[in-house]
Parts: sequence; structure tokens; C-alpha cells
Amino acid sequence: MSEIPKGRGVFQSLLFFIDDAFLEQFARQHAALLPRTVREPKHAGIPIRVTAPISQFYYTALPYFNLPLNEARRRALGLKFEELLLTLIAEPANRHFAAFLSSLLQGKPNIRSVMEQNFFLRLPMEDFARLAQRSLSAFKRDFRAAYGMPPSTSGFASAASNTPACC
Repeated sequence: MSEIPKGRGVFQSLLFFIDDAFLEQFARQHAALLPRTVREPKHAGIPIRVTAPISQFYYTALPYFNLPLNEARRRALGLKFEELLLTLIAEPANRHFAAFLSSLLQGKPNIRSVMEQNFFLRLPMEDFARLAQRSLSAFKRDFRAAYGMPPSTSGFASAASNTPACC
């Protein structure tokens, strides 16, 4: 969550890294609240409309990070994050986030996520298809749907082969 307070000009940013398994469990538990049809997002980021309840999450969760986390506090913090996710999907302007959560139930990884997390690996297209849990033809089709061009003409193949190995 980020905001620039009115009149003060001070930028504040709060980042939460939520485990994939937690998001998938949340999506399964609250599937009835999520959209049934999911389209690939056009952008890598998902804009979030911050409402008053979402802003207040910061103040209710922050004390947990200043205390030793025993099992009871860990569970309470988990409930806080579940509350945050419910509050996010309750806001109609956050429909893209709700669609992202729904996509976790589709069984196959998001093409953009696979590419952005693994682009630097310099893998052949067949291996990217395997990472995306798709056949090569399905990978090419879904890649085109996600990026508006096939992987063979997107610079993907040449960029992947020219990118130095990392880590």
C-alpha cells in the first residue's frame, strides 16, 4: 500500500509478501466470492484501490510485527491477512485482483508470471511451455493472448538466448 499524505508530501509505502500457498488456500475457501471467468491481465501489475478499511489494515497489523510471533499471534496475523484479502475483493474497483485470485483455481500457472519469474534462465521455448504446464502449441497460443504477439516474433527467443546466465 502506498500513499502520499495530503499537504505533507511524504511518500509512504508498505509491502506485504504473501505466500502463494496462502493465496491459493484463500481462493479455494472463498471461491464463491471470486469471478468465474478469468482473462489474462494486460499488465504485470495489478492496481489496487485503497479504501478506508484497507488503509486501516496497516494500523491493525503493524503491532504484530513488533512482537515475538508465537502460534496464537501467527494465527491472528493470518486472520488479519484473510480480512485484508476479503476487503480487497469486496471493492468493485479491485476486480482485477479478484480475477487474479480466481486464476489460481484454474490449475495452470499464469503465462506472464511464468515468463517474468523465469525469463533470465535462457531456456528453450519447450521448457518454458513445460514450466507453464502447457503443450508447446498451447504455450504459444496463451503467450500470444497474454502479450499480443507470438513468442517467436516477440524478441523472446533471441532475448532469452542472449541473456547472460544469472545466479
